[in-house]
Amino acid sequence: MNSKLASMKISAKIAAGLALFAILAIFITVYGVVTLNSNANTTEELVSKTALSLENLAEANEIKTREHQIWFQTVIENDAPDFEAFVEEIRQERAEFDANMEVVRPMLSGEALIQLGDVQREISTYRERTDQIPALWYAGDHDAAEDVLQHEAKEPFETIDAELTNLVALKRADLEAGAEDASSDAAVATWSLIIVALLGLGAIGGFVLWMVRNQITRPLEVMTGEMERLASGDNSISVSASDRHDEIGSIGRALVVFRDAAREKVKADAEQELVVDTLSSKLEALAKGDLTADVSENFAGKYALLKQNYNDALAALRDLIGSVSESTEAIRGGAGEITQASEDLARRTESNAASLEETSASLTEVDGRVKATARAAQQTVERADQAIATVGSGRSVAETAVEAMERVSENAQDIDAVIEGLDKIAFQTRVLAM
Repeated sequence: MNSKLASMKISAKIAAGLALFAILAIFITVYGVVTLNSNANTTEELVSKTALSLENLAEANEIKTREHQIWFQTVIENDAPDFEAFVEEIRQERAEFDANMEVVRPMLSGEALIQLGDVQREISTYRERTDQIPALWYAGDHDAAEDVLQHEAKEPFETIDAELTNLVALKRADLEAGAEDASSDAAVATWSLIIVALLGLGAIGGFVLWMVRNQITRPLEVMTGEMERLASGDNSISVSASDRHDEIGSIGRALVVFRDAAREKVKADAEQELVVDTLSSKLEALAKGDLTADVSENFAGKYALLKQNYNDALAALRDLIGSVSESTEAIRGGAGEITQASEDLARRTESNAASLEETSASLTEVDGRVKATARAAQQTVERADQAIATVGSGRSVAETAVEAMERVSENAQDIDAVIEGLDKIAFQTRVLAM
């Protein structure tokens, strides 16, 4: 039953509860109508039989009394101006009495019917005796007529009066008892209707409350708790209402989607954290010069391509550094050769410089000699003519020496340029070596 209720929409559950209340209302209405109709029938029977019989008996008793009063006024009081009119009136009273008896007879039973039989026998006796009065009256024997009325007819009249009084009292008692029974039945019917209504309302209300509690509010409370746990970060929840087919089941299935999405996010965050931490540590090692800091951890999904690209880049960097190292070794070897050549050139330059110093000393000596020659030339002016050739030869030698010194000076500048170039080459070599 729970599974069937769980498959119903909430609107259908509410409609089912309202339908049960409507069925209860219809049942209470039908039960009330049937009960009230039964009470109405009982009351109608009571009114139509008991009350009507009581009314007819009471009227018959009055008719009997009026008939006796008519005989009394006629025979005893002698105040009837027209005896025939009184006799006709008595016949009408008797006819009316008999009509009431015919109406009452079917309504009586048991003791009342027996008493009615006694009344009718006594009525017959009373009428037989009173029927003697007109003949006596017309015969002028008024005393005999009076004696019949006061003695012979008196006993059946009193019996009739007593029997009818008893019947009236009996039917009045029956009417009162019937009224009490009808009132009691009405009270019972009313209380029965109230009890049935209360029991029905209690049963249906209890069922509706149970259905609302177990099929709506409690699942919603459980669902709310699961939502709060999911909102607080607990992705291990088990959604209890995801297999229902009502609105709560729809909420449960949506909650399953949210839970799975949260789990995927946590998994993705963990994978991303692993990637970030791993790459951070590897890049830190790489920054410290560790070219072997490959990523060996397994990266999931799209991060596997990042791992591959990183390892490929690191491998290319190692190859580049290896090539640079080989180039550096080659440059270092060339720089060594250049340094050796520079040292050889420096040694040769030093040797040339020494030669230049020697040449300079020789030129100084030559200059001194030229000056001594000049002084000798001045001292020997008078022999100038004789030494012209010697002087011309000395001048030629001096010019030749000057030209040689200029060439040495030019060679020294070239040597300085070479040394400066060697210094630049050595500097660049050191830079490359670094």
